[in-house]
Amino acid sequence: MQIGISKVSAIISPNFILPSEFSHLEHYKKEFNLKFGAMELRRMLNALKCALNIVDSLNIDKEILQNIPIVFSSFSGESNHCVKLLKNLKEDFVSPTAFSLSVLNATPAQMAIFYKNQNEISSISSKNSLEYGLINAIIKPDKKVLLINYEEISNDFENFSYYALGMLLDKEYKKCVCTLNFSSQEPKDNHIYQSPFLLLSNLIDVKNHSWSVDSNLKWNWTISCADS
Repeated sequence: MQIGISKVSAIISPNFILPSEFSHLEHYKKEFNLKFGAMELRRMLNALKCALNIVDSLNIDKEILQNIPIVFSSFSGESNHCVKLLKNLKEDFVSPTAFSLSVLNATPAQMAIFYKNQNEISSISSKNSLEYGLINAIIKPDKKVLLINYEEISNDFENFSYYALGMLLDKEYKKCVCTLNFSSQEPKDNHIYQSPFLLLSNLIDVKNHSWSVDSNLKWNWTISCADS
């Protein structure tokens, strides 16, 4: 399976402790920079803020944003917000609005509203959320797909960190082509950020790269660049 990566961007929370092998991704650590009113920003959860921030940085044409399929993939979604809802539910009433924003497809749905997008939205929840999100994008009939991969990391759900990766995928784009395949193996544990951080790392320079990620399946990645 393969698809072109036309544009890529990411945002990593400032409190995310990057492992030494990914220290070169430090420049992705930043605060949100969104041009919305204070009330609108208060209503937005982290996943949506990340997605909107990434789309702004990708500088996608307005017409494309209104017609492109949106794929949102995440293992646990807004887990921090969900834990807060459960605590509130134990002590008091939970508003329907707060609950509706916690579901996995709330982020792509709100993106579609913001961009007046008339195309399909998809939400993928799986352990290897980036890989399955990419597969979902590849099998769509559309030539271009917007993929947002979001994850939260926390030990206590009080001081959590997050990251998001966004890509404008294009089946006709040949300058940077991503090939993904998989094979069965004994399940292995790995860090949830391994796949997106490896992809970002291998997209920094215009070269060909191949690598594998071991999980429930063995995922084999290849990046082929036309200038290599």
